Amino acid sequence: MRFVSYLAALTLLTVLAAYWLAWHFGVQSPVVFSIGVVLVLATALAGAAMALVGYVVRLAVQREPNPLRRIAELPVWSAEFLARRVLPLALIFIFLGAFGTFKSLIPYAQPFVWDATFSNMDRLIFGTDPWRLTHALIGPRGTRFVDIVYGFWFPIWTVALIYFACFADERVQRRFIVAFCAVWIIEGVVLATIFSSVGPCYLNLIHSPYASRYSGLFPLDAPLATAAQAMLEASYRSANIGAFEGISAMPSLHVGVAFLLVLASRGWWRVASSLFCSVIFVGSVHLGWHYASDGIVAALFTALCWQFARRIYPEPARAEGKYRPVSTDWPAAINDAAGG
Repeated sequence: MRFVSYLAALTLLTVLAAYWLAWHFGVQSPVVFSIGVVLVLATALAGAAMALVGYVVRLAVQREPNPLRRIAELPVWSAEFLARRVLPLALIFIFLGAFGTFKSLIPYAQPFVWDATFSNMDRLIFGTDPWRLTHALIGPRGTRFVDIVYGFWFPIWTVALIYFACFADERVQRRFIVAFCAVWIIEGVVLATIFSSVGPCYLNLIHSPYASRYSGLFPLDAPLATAAQAMLEASYRSANIGAFEGISAMPSLHVGVAFLLVLASRGWWRVASSLFCSVIFVGSVHLGWHYASDGIVAALFTALCWQFARRIYPEPARAEGKYRPVSTDWPAAINDAAGG
């Protein structure tokens, strides 16, 4: 339980820091706990439903004569499971609720002054604005596809987080959570504040002369991105401090978190997560959210966060190419998935 205690301490410090910063800058108090509780309940229920459906299917395939007894024996109903698996998941979402406050307060701590640098860096690396390359190659149909995939970023990593928190080998769980929190803190708070920038879609919002470089990018034929960008712009104008509000471009958390899924996955899941990460990287530029350099920097720091977590929690012992399960009480289907 020491790991859970450390995670609880980190969450408490993050929440206290969020409230103190809101008071320090004289803005409204954050909505950490209300958002956190809703997300915790939703993710816990989703995780429980996923596990139960998968196990019921397995029992049906095996023609189990007493499925109700087998379901009742699952460790997910135990107090230990709640303490070691569900509680960390709850703490992470409360932590993320506090994180939204930090992101909303970035312009109070550091003005948005880095956009020109990153825009010029993109031209230096690619010889032109990267969005011109993606729009020339992808076209309108591709834009709608990228928009949809980009919109699945939150559900995808939420499901992954449920799996790693609740069903993976305990060392795998801890390694992923450490890396996950490090990515959000280092990239989403520290670097985002130091390199305060808004991204191409908000250059007009800060009256940047560089907005003219992206006049051909907007308006987008991407309903999801357009709606989300409008929502965040309205939030910025009203100085709203919300759990999932605030504007920040460098580095790209979308790319950073997606790349973490690549590093943490195995087998064909790594192939799927690599494809997803590639679309997220292209989409971050194609939809005007980020400069290409935002995603490159995010991937580099995510790799560093992953190596840091691996030093603390090394790879678990393997048996015939699979991770050894945490406990022989776990159903075989979950054991296999943990090694997948």
